[in-house]
Amino acid sequence: MVIHVRIILVITMALLALSVAEARSAVIYKNEACSHCGPYIAQLLPVLQANGFDSIVQKPFINDENARVEMALLKERFKVPLQLQGHMSTVIDGKYLLEGHVPLPV
Repeated sequence: MVIHVRIILVITMALLALSVAEARSAVIYKNEACSHCGPYIAQLLPVLQANGFDSIVQKPFINDENARVEMALLKERFKVPLQLQGHMSTVIDGKYLLEGHVPLPV
C-alpha cells in the first residue's frame, strides 16, 4: 500500500513538472505607429495560442520608456546588429528573438 502511494506521488510530481516545463511564453514588442504590426499580430496570436503559448504579452514601446529599454537590452543580449534590428521584436520562451514580421509558417 505504501509503495502504491509513493508511485502515485512520484507520477503526480512528474506530471506537475511536465506541465510547468511545457508553459510557453511570448513577449511582443510592437511599434504602435506601424500600420502593419496590428494586422500581423492579429494573425500571429492564434498561431502562438495553437502552439501552446499560454502567456502572450504585448508591449507597445513608442510611448513606454521601460519597454524601449527592455527591447534595447534584448537586442544587446542577442547581439542583433543595428542593420538587422526591426521595429517589432518577439521573444519566445525568453530564449529566441524574432525581429520584424517573420512569416507565420516559420
